[in-house]
Amino acid sequence: MLKNFKCRLIAILLTISTIAFCIPATTAYATEDYGAGCWAYAYTTTQVYDNAERTVFNGKYVYASEGVTVLSVHNTSGGTVYKIQYSTTSGPKTGYVLWNQVCVDENDTLVGVVNYNTTVYSTYSTSTSIGSVSNGEIVAILASDGTCYYIEYNVNSSQGRKRGYVSTSSISPQNMTKVGNLKIYWRSTLNPQEANANTNYPVYQIPNPNPMFYTWLYSGQDYVILSQDCLVNGLHFKMIRFVDNNANSTTYNHWITGYILP
Repeated sequence: MLKNFKCRLIAILLTISTIAFCIPATTAYATEDYGAGCWAYAYTTTQVYDNAERTVFNGKYVYASEGVTVLSVHNTSGGTVYKIQYSTTSGPKTGYVLWNQVCVDENDTLVGVVNYNTTVYSTYSTSTSIGSVSNGEIVAILASDGTCYYIEYNVNSSQGRKRGYVSTSSISPQNMTKVGNLKIYWRSTLNPQEANANTNYPVYQIPNPNPMFYTWLYSGQDYVILSQDCLVNGLHFKMIRFVDNNANSTTYNHWITGYILP
């Protein structure tokens, strides 16, 4: 009888051990440190690897001018790499790219984590909804005025990534020391200069030598110069703010910020 009891006891202990082994330890999934994270864009078509050593490549790319969120920096035997989050048609993915394949804005942008499901607006006045971000989602914070953040976020479709405005309460910045560096694009305190366009200018989303077209600034239209000379790879961009008069644009009749090559 004692022998049978010992056998049953051993069987029970083995069962408990098996169950405990199968249950994942929650501490293994601690929140990653995004304090060194920022926004970046690819210079050219860039391979995205599945591991930091860049030995596993499964045909993934980010393309020229495509924005990504840098999550962390890793120094490997093959060189410095960035762990990034980028958009795909099946949702956001993470991977690794070599440092010299992307242009990072490490001082003036940062990573944010969404606190709760929230609407994204096309302007800071929260007049027009353009989408939403979900609780726990990772975004790149590009600018702030103290009441709202201007973010770039992933879209689960062929549209890639979008930009828009959300309330500051809805996002947790992952590096508070950089929050004060966020540029105030739409309520400039830099004594902006008013100007009038003397021709039609294509407007780009970022100051990029392989520019991503945004909309048009038309001849005769007034605009405000926020930065006179944004030098990128030998090209001198102006950062401007203006009301979008392009009827075919998704930001038609709204104040927007972009870059032109005068």
